[in-house]
Amino acid sequence: MSGLLDPKLDWVMRVLGVRLPDATENESTEEEVPEEDWDLALPLALPPDPQAIYEDAKEEVAAGIEELIRVLKSTGHPVLDQVAQFGLLGLTDGQHVALTKALLQYRSAPPAGREQASKQVQDAVAMYRKTLRGNVFSLMDDNPFGVEIGFRSVLDPALADIAQAVG
Repeated sequence: MSGLLDPKLDWVMRVLGVRLPDATENESTEEEVPEEDWDLALPLALPPDPQAIYEDAKEEVAAGIEELIRVLKSTGHPVLDQVAQFGLLGLTDGQHVALTKALLQYRSAPPAGREQASKQVQDAVAMYRKTLRGNVFSLMDDNPFGVEIGFRSVLDPALADIAQAVG
């Protein structure tokens, strides 16, 4: 191999875990190396990103809340309109802030601090899940307007996935 490519190939092998066949392993350097001769040590899938798991679930639940707000406002009832305007969007703010902070710290933690950051995420997830077990979230999910919110069906399983991903 040329000296110019050696550092690049070394990086591919070291960082990506891929061993490229040496040209001398083939009868001719003109031939293409068949895929079955490639030694790929790459994982089949990347590990789950806890922040992405949370963002996806949060967006799905937010869409359900927005739909319920729209339905409540459409009733024309002044009390339901007030509930729609002031009573739904802040339901999980405290837990949302704590989990977001823990996830950001986890993402930026150096290897030596990863275990502590993981514990902080797991603690934030546990508190969030405890909050979701409250009666108000059951009532929200089982609302009489037929709007699927997803606190229990979407957000809670996502939180469990996050705890597993950082554990």
